[in-house]
Amino acid sequence: SPVAPDSPPSWSNSVAIGTFAPAADGLSAEFFPSTPGTTQINISVVVGGATFSALLDVVVVPVPVVQILSSVEITSVEASA
Repeated sequence: SPVAPDSPPSWSNSVAIGTFAPAADGLSAEFFPSTPGTTQINISVVVGGATFSALLDVVVVPVPVVQILSSVEITSVEASA
């Protein structure tokens, strides 16, 4: 038979380096980082009166700056004789 939590799981993160959004039923969550850093995502759920918990260490690294060439200008140069 399927296992169902006694109540929706409880989610948290240790350092606010982004937006953390558990789903309405609590069975999943999304994390949207907004700044580099480290955090720990925690979940706790009670099933059949027993508490289960887990954690995930998350490291957000800065995105390297990428230079994009947006235009090129070509000019003619007269060759010397």
